[in-house]
Amino acid sequence: MAQMRFQHYVGFVSPPACFDQTLQQFLGVCADPVGVVQTLPNYPGAEYGAGLGDASRRLAVLKDGIAALRDADVEVVLQFGGYWALPYAPDLDSARALEQSLSEEFGIPVILNWTAIVDALNAVGAKRISVTTGYYRPAWTRASIAFLDSAGFEILWTGDLIDQDILSDQSEKEAIEDATRWDYPDEIVMQTCVEAARLAPNCDAICQTGAGMRTSYVVKDVEAQTGKPLVATDIAIFWAAMQATGITARADTGVLLSSTC
Repeated sequence: MAQMRFQHYVGFVSPPACFDQTLQQFLGVCADPVGVVQTLPNYPGAEYGAGLGDASRRLAVLKDGIAALRDADVEVVLQFGGYWALPYAPDLDSARALEQSLSEEFGIPVILNWTAIVDALNAVGAKRISVTTGYYRPAWTRASIAFLDSAGFEILWTGDLIDQDILSDQSEKEAIEDATRWDYPDEIVMQTCVEAARLAPNCDAICQTGAGMRTSYVVKDVEAQTGKPLVATDIAIFWAAMQATGITARADTGVLLSSTC
């Protein structure tokens, strides 16, 4: 008798104009056989500079991606990349409303990356957080903190790699991004998360923003060293996918993902 090869089917809409490892990362933390498909929006001239403009254009390419994934018959569509969504969903209420309207418009559950981060922080019982914004530019950091403020978290510390004295200036960030296709080395990802915990020892959790820092590769070591749960852009959206479908994570994938086991 014929049957589907995978137990679950998940779709991700990734940011445009980048090499995004979402599929490789997600499959690496899943314990179940999962089918994953990804859309990369066609957005000529996609700008990752200081601004947060083009909200209507960004939303339009998100909708194109959702439509394509719905037609691929996935169970849930997840928007990946925190900074990319902030122009059209700058606070928690607007993000919740947008998720609902998109889900109704396309007839499939849609989850935005920033609501996943908030829900994941709540799931680990975090009220006071230390936020490392890693490679973020100042405008991105301000928008991210505003979103977390709107969700009611007490932010004990926030800063980027320069604030933490891990990198010296913006040009050093850009050199790493050019050399790695926005895939920061594991040792830097580990260092920024551990330092965020050191700078706010009374925090309930570490929050890391930015999909270019692949925390799924270091989460277990970060938590072992700090004693704090890590909630990050990548593992939060993976957790949201698991919550929506019943997929389970491998047992060695950190506090948040292991809660699905």
